[in-house]
Amino acid sequence: MEYKINVSGKFRYLALNSTTGLTDLKATFIKPDGSEVPVSPVILSEVGNGLYECSYTPDVLGEWTLKVVGTTTNDKAIKTFKVVDKLEADSYAEILVVDGKIDIIDGVVDGLATDMSDIKGTGFSSTTDSLKAISEKISPGGYIG
Repeated sequence: MEYKINVSGKFRYLALNSTTGLTDLKATFIKPDGSEVPVSPVILSEVGNGLYECSYTPDVLGEWTLKVVGTTTNDKAIKTFKVVDKLEADSYAEILVVDGKIDIIDGVVDGLATDMSDIKGTGFSSTTDSLKAISEKISPGGYIG
């Protein structure tokens, strides 16, 4: 994931088992030189259905690390991201803040009109094939995205 330097970005975390009501999830950002900022971790706020969010403005170019921890459910997650001068036009950083079910999206993107139900294919199950369900299988204990 890429973020633009000196521009506030949203960082989201899907709690273990999509647990709601957590008030102890804390984010610590680690700069490329290994220093942690801020000195006091940022508290993540729930935005719905076990998804939590915080905003942060990275101020140094390079590879950063985000650590999220919580004591209620023993949530622990680490993710790296890159801070750059300029985002590419097709950068995924802008879709990081998008949430919701992909099967309800229907629109025109860059002149391409399509119904997502045509893309999902036969046998798609939003319960077992969603990004949330797949991320829990790959990385039990939480997902940062």
